[in-house]
Amino acid sequence: MMTAHDPIAVLVEHGEEHGCVSASELSELAVRLELDDEDTENLLERLEAAGIDVTDDCSRAIEEDVTYTNQQVAAATTDSLQLFLNEAGRYPLLTAGRRSSSRSSSKWGTSPRRICSSTRT
Repeated sequence: MMTAHDPIAVLVEHGEEHGCVSASELSELAVRLELDDEDTENLLERLEAAGIDVTDDCSRAIEEDVTYTNQQVAAATTDSLQLFLNEAGRYPLLTAGRRSSSRSSSKWGTSPRRICSSTRT
């Protein structure tokens, strides 16, 4: 029987019902209750004694066989490419006139090539 005031009992009961608890739930509980290493180890031993596994994916009891068709991959790739192109299209292209004006108004006023050639002896 679960008591609302004992989060450890709630975790254990959940583990008994599902056969496992997720490692993230256990970690969050340990942080919330400020359990030290010894207390956390005791909780792990308690779960082990009850036959409760601690796993990364407790909610996924059945592993799914994931398959993709060429059409699905092509659609996902096209969608990603389209998103990129839409984003890139938001900015105007740099024209020759704007390129030279941005170069002349640069912070340093000198191209890197001129800096390198002027430092040679």
